[in-house]
Amino acid sequence: MKKHIMVIDDCYETAKLLATSLENTFNSHVRFHTNPFKAIEDIQTIKLNRGEKLYIICDYMMPQMDGIELYDEISLLDKEMSFILVTNENDSQVIEEAARKGIDLFVLKQQGFDVVINQINKIINDENRLGRDIIEVFEISDVVQGYRVVEKDHKHLKLLTKEEIPRNAIIKLDGHSSRAQIYKVDSCKIVDNNIEVECSPVKAS
Repeated sequence: MKKHIMVIDDCYETAKLLATSLENTFNSHVRFHTNPFKAIEDIQTIKLNRGEKLYIICDYMMPQMDGIELYDEISLLDKEMSFILVTNENDSQVIEEAARKGIDLFVLKQQGFDVVINQINKIINDENRLGRDIIEVFEISDVVQGYRVVEKDHKHLKLLTKEEIPRNAIIKLDGHSSRAQIYKVDSCKIVDNNIEVECSPVKAS
């Protein structure tokens, strides 16, 4: 399947570096823009054939509009695209909003360039797609392999995992944005060699 990849960052050096790295990884041309409005114009010219998909890697803080606002605009043009938000902001409100919107991945720049590239590669290669057996943790841009739902209702979620999830991390169950369920981690404790994770739902704004 052909992959159409676009990097959007108001810093030219960052956009160019990320695009070049992804070009080397996938051996294909990667578009990049420093102006989100130019990116929108470019996306309107992309003609996707059956089975092809658009991947957007976007900075959060930009002078013209932020990454979540840009996600809203691009979603009107292509509801099937994958959107990865890359940022220096470790703000729980921003993370929660990104989760509610259905943004595929929230990556923190301070993790280091190699980690950022690795996370992006996993999404584009469909290794990190959400499903029944993984949880995406937006705050740390990682996944937890293997979990079991112990209790679940409209006010509460309890999971058993093999890995601890940080308190206040935002998790999304199910990879389909229209059916995704968003929770915030309230606490973790060890129970019979497993990690018991207590969560509360994140209400849509």
